[in-house]
Amino acid sequence: MTTRLSLLGGFLIAALAAACGGDDGGEVNATCGDSTREGAEQCDDGNTASGDGCSSACTTEIAMTCGDSSTTGTEQCDDGNTTDGDGCSAMCQTETPTEDCGNGMLDGSEGCDDGDITAGDGCSAACAVETGYTCVGEPSVCTMTVTPADGTCAAPYELMFTSSASMLVATGTGDTTNGTSQLAMGSCNGDPDAGAGKDHVWKFTTTATSDVSIEVADTSGFDTVVRLLAAPCDLNTEIDEYLGADGCSDIAASGEVLEYTALPAGTYYVVIDGYLAADAGMYSFTVTSRATLCGNGMIDPISGIMGTFDEPCDDGDLMSGDGCSNRCDVEPGFSCDAGEPSVCVASCGDGVLDAGEECDDDNTTNGDRCSATCTLESDVVEAAEPNNTVPLVLSAGSHIIRGELTAGDVDLYTFTLTAATTVHLETYNSIDLQDDYTGFGTLPLVDCDTDTLVSLYAMGADVTSDTAALFSDDDDGDSRCSYLGPNDTADDNVPNDIANPLEGVLQPGTYTIRVNHFLATGTAAYYILDLKLPTVASTAMPPAVGDLVINEYMAADGPASSLADTNCDGNFTGTDDEFVELVNVSQKTLDLAGVTIHDGSLIGLRHTFPAGATVAPGKAVVVWGGGAPACPGVTNFFTATETSLGLNDDGDTISVRSADLIPVTLATRTYATAATTGVSDNLSPDVTGTAYALHTMVTGAVGSFSPGKHVAGTAF
Repeated sequence: MTTRLSLLGGFLIAALAAACGGDDGGEVNATCGDSTREGAEQCDDGNTASGDGCSSACTTEIAMTCGDSSTTGTEQCDDGNTTDGDGCSAMCQTETPTEDCGNGMLDGSEGCDDGDITAGDGCSAACAVETGYTCVGEPSVCTMTVTPADGTCAAPYELMFTSSASMLVATGTGDTTNGTSQLAMGSCNGDPDAGAGKDHVWKFTTTATSDVSIEVADTSGFDTVVRLLAAPCDLNTEIDEYLGADGCSDIAASGEVLEYTALPAGTYYVVIDGYLAADAGMYSFTVTSRATLCGNGMIDPISGIMGTFDEPCDDGDLMSGDGCSNRCDVEPGFSCDAGEPSVCVASCGDGVLDAGEECDDDNTTNGDRCSATCTLESDVVEAAEPNNTVPLVLSAGSHIIRGELTAGDVDLYTFTLTAATTVHLETYNSIDLQDDYTGFGTLPLVDCDTDTLVSLYAMGADVTSDTAALFSDDDDGDSRCSYLGPNDTADDNVPNDIANPLEGVLQPGTYTIRVNHFLATGTAAYYILDLKLPTVASTAMPPAVGDLVINEYMAADGPASSLADTNCDGNFTGTDDEFVELVNVSQKTLDLAGVTIHDGSLIGLRHTFPAGATVAPGKAVVVWGGGAPACPGVTNFFTATETSLGLNDDGDTISVRSADLIPVTLATRTYATAATTGVSDNLSPDVTGTAYALHTMVTGAVGSFSPGKHVAGTAF
């Protein structure tokens, strides 16, 4: 009988023999999955599952790392992360999309749905927002998102457009908290102090004329200001909006909007700013670019964030000066029918205030407060806001001032008299033939949509007090217009406003003019303040060397096919569109009477300025070769007195000479050839440069020429 102990011993002996291989040299009998690498096992990870680096047969699998964007081993996908729900699981296995993913609707827990189940376009195959994208809407529009540390004037952050349906979309986000205030304050919606906070600068480039909208969301609740500039951080190059947006008060609770129609191709700069110095924080914004319909000859709706509007006109081109502007707006002095394409005819001078006209005084003569293009004339622009405590100083002589009032705003101007003078002051913001008039003019012209109060103070008086004024006026010019002078009548609503034939009769001294809304609740509007000092002689002085620069000139205006209608008269006759633009870089008003312009030909003399011709400090005067110049906003111009300017395409010399008995050369420019037909040459940088470049190459330039205006198209 065999005992249990003897049986156990037999089993142990047999096991040891097997383990040692016995006498016949047999191999080890390894057990895969017991965490011990034995025999021929290459690995043993304690399980018999494949796909984890050690297979079910304990052989080493190809190395893999899920989330490294490289598909290896048993990985079915690798999207660079280990997140479930984005089409590729945390184990790098392809996920099956939900039943509704790809239908263009946001169903259930979907983060996006762009109408397909394709990964790599911002919305994954599992309808999750992919890393580096922002997706909005149904179907979702996904754009790459850039988050800058701080976009600066010198190094703006660049927006990259992505295609979506019939438009291009770019999105940016940022946080201005740790930034700096790079852009100076400027007027926005009539507020002169907008944009004092820290800011970021972005840029984008369009390759074709486009309708562009910019929408800003201040995600952390701070009050934003958005501006579009042609040059980084240069407020002089700000681009005017089209559809009524203003960039500082559109959507007060959530952000701002800018809208542009037919914005020319080019590079532009978006500044995201804080309204007040304390305003800073996180924001996001979207720039949308669509192919413009302006210029197709059809009256199309213009759709933007602020609403939908019909084009006022569309004459089938993108050329200004023909009645329908390059933004499909009716230009001053024209009326356009509802035809397709629009037919526009000059209406300025018929005495009827048509759409697009600021005035119509029944003539097309400059110098009578309503220009030949039916725009209100002025020689001073209230550009030095805020001027509610420090007055804008006016040079000696009469002035027509264009100003702007916001709610509660006060504008101050000061002037000095060296002799006893009778002063007339009047405000207005349109001119027509339909209203009675009691001011100092000779025609029943002026009209007001802005209810103003004008007051005149002696030096040292409290300009905040109505009763401290020498004279005040509310409505005596015309309904809601103000007139102050000896023709004034009594107004019971205003302190010190009585009928007085001595009103405005002043002794030598310094005086201050105050203009404000009659009521504190007045809304933003512009006004014209006409200051006449009839007995004060002009203080203009003849120019000296260095007072004038030849800032811009057009030598090769080209044939009609070039469309270089620089004088805006709709004609391309001969050399009428050649021009020379002079800028007064001195601090004095220059008397140009007798000053001449010459070219290098035997004829030499091309133009002589007439008596009374002047140019104020920082302003421009233009001489065209001929034609009937009618460019909006350009009022100080002449046509050559010697038939033409005669500027040669293959090289010439332009010289400006004084009116002295022995003339002195005040400014000169010699060029070898006119490089590009239809493009002017301009100092680069504008006005301050020492060398010339093609207009299109000057920083901030808009268009191929800008006679009478800065390269960006803004007024001098």
